[in-house]
Amino acid sequence: MRRKVDYKAKYVMVFNKYGGFDHESAWYPDEAAVQKAGIKIAYADVTAAIRISSID
Repeated sequence: MRRKVDYKAKYVMVFNKYGGFDHESAWYPDEAAVQKAGIKIAYADVTAAIRISSID
């Protein structure tokens, strides 16, 4: 996997091992910047069981 970060545009691109484009995202330098942008941060409960399907 390869990534390209454009700090000036605050933009991240992720490429797979074949060079195909997989994901794009806005880039924030830290959690404070995320919150300032109005995005609510939610943390996963790492002690909870993993559900693979809605049937579980």
